[in-house]
Amino acid sequence: MAPSPTRKSAASSLSQATAAERGTRLWVGSTQIPDSARGWIHKAGNEGFIKLVEDADRGVLIGANSDQLGLSRRGAGGRP
Repeated sequence: MAPSPTRKSAASSLSQATAAERGTRLWVGSTQIPDSARGWIHKAGNEGFIKLVEDADRGVLIGANSDQLGLSRRGAGGRP
């Protein structure tokens, strides 16, 4: 069976938009997955990004999210 594209997303805590709406001063860092060590190891099929959101005044991480478009070899019913 040919691979089909699947989207994988994950998030933890506050989003950048929610934190900004609350008036939090932010530092935001992001990278494309292919530019990371994980992307280098896995090669093709790792399109996406990882983003970290920090409260700049307190110096603590308040949010993180990842969005990846990869290839799945799963067929009907979720079976490989």
